[in-house]
Order: sequence, then structure tokens, then C-alpha cells
Amino acid sequence: RNLEIYSQFKNEVEISKVQRDELSLENKRISDDVCGLKKENERLSEELKGVREKTKQTEENWAKKYSDFEIYNQNLIKEKEHSIELREKELLEKLKRLEIENNSFRDKILEEEADKMSNERE
Repeated sequence: RNLEIYSQFKNEVEISKVQRDELSLENKRISDDVCGLKKENERLSEELKGVREKTKQTEENWAKKYSDFEIYNQNLIKEKEHSIELREKELLEKLKRLEIENNSFRDKILEEEADKMSNERE
């Protein structure tokens, strides 16, 4: 009977050793997986930092381009306004000259008509 109990105990000890070894292997595999995941997480974190930096640089570049574009547009508007002002001045001066010429021409015609009338009276 003792032999039977001893044999059963020995079998249970062997089973426990096998289970412990299996659990140890499973624990090692899980530890390796966790270590691998930590390394992957670090790699992805570094990659994310790079992406964030690149995004920041891109945003800064676009902000600069937009600012430059706004400055260009404002300068262009000022140039056009100045050009229009100059053109208005030129046209006003031309209008004044034409009015003077017109008045002069009218005066000449009136003078000629007055001379005609004067000649007809004589």
C-alpha cells in the first residue's frame, strides 16, 4: 500500500515538474512577447516623433508660404491701386487739355462767326 502511495506521489511530483516546466516555458514566451512589444512600441514611438516633427515642419512651411502669399497679394494690390491712381491722373490731365482745346476751338468758332456777322454788316 505504501508503495502504491509512494508511486502515486512520485507521479504527481513528475506531473508537477512537467507542469512547472511548461508554465516556465509559457512565462518565458510571454516575457519574450512583452519584450518584443516594448521594442516595437519604442520603435513606433520614435517613428511617431518623426511624423510629428515632419508635420510640424510642413505646417510651418505652409504658414510661411501663406504669409508670403498674403504679402505678395497686398503688394500687388498696392501696385494696382497706385497704377490706377496714376492712370486717373493722366486721364484727368488729358480731360483738362481737351476741355481747354475745346474751349479754344469754341472761342475760335465764335470769333469767326462774330467776324462774319461784322463783315456782313459792313
